[in-house]
Amino acid sequence: MKRPRRLAALCCGLVALGITGCTRSGGGNLEQELPKELLDVLPLGEKRPVAVVMASPQGDMADLDEAQSIVMAFNQPMVPLRPVSTDVNVDFVDISPKVEGRFRWKGTATLVFEPKVKLPYATRFKVTVKKGLKSWADQQLGQDYSFSFVTPTVALAHTLPMEGADLQGIEDPIYLHFNQPVKPLASR
Repeated sequence: MKRPRRLAALCCGLVALGITGCTRSGGGNLEQELPKELLDVLPLGEKRPVAVVMASPQGDMADLDEAQSIVMAFNQPMVPLRPVSTDVNVDFVDISPKVEGRFRWKGTATLVFEPKVKLPYATRFKVTVKKGLKSWADQQLGQDYSFSFVTPTVALAHTLPMEGADLQGIEDPIYLHFNQPVKPLASR
């Protein structure tokens, strides 16, 4: 009979110790104890609007492999932390021209679009994140955020004979190697 009472007393003592250990020491203000970055996404502390802090790719691309995903990173959590999702319904991003693919979150603040097939060469894409997008802390994107990129355009990669060669015969073939497939012109 003594054993269950001792066990109950021990459990009550541990619970009391755990509860007192969970309270903040010194009765300090939570806003003073947490880093500013955490306060921005909690219901208290200074609020800031949603912003896109990184978008990729941008500008003219040298290699098509650079565009096998389109990435947008935000300045605060947009979704709660959860396992990586395979597909997410995203209605706040427009990609023009339209591309088939899937969106997924990497972490809580980075959205990735993966095209179903390789993007076409020599194409300008415009990506727009629409204003009004809300973060997990109920903050909003105040205006549209747009960025664009151009997949590689046709360029001559190298030739045979090489530049500066002086022993090219009139009947010898000339080879032109481009950075992407090209259709030969029909002879006239």
